[in-house]
Amino acid sequence: MSNGSAKQKVIQSIKDVTNILVTVSSSPSVDELSAALGLTIFLNKLGKHATAVFSGDIPPAITVLES
Repeated sequence: MSNGSAKQKVIQSIKDVTNILVTVSSSPSVDELSAALGLTIFLNKLGKHATAVFSGDIPPAITVLES
């Protein structure tokens, strides 16, 4: 499978659905969480109902953001 066809499959899959769950590995890094949140915001702006979830510990670098 070429990269072009894989990319097209992902794009078509996103177009075909309304609800999207964005996940990351357990105990994600700051970069993983940032990417998941960015993708979730982007998908919501496209009119999708996207939700980001993760399990594990919040990375120490961003524990100041806990409420």
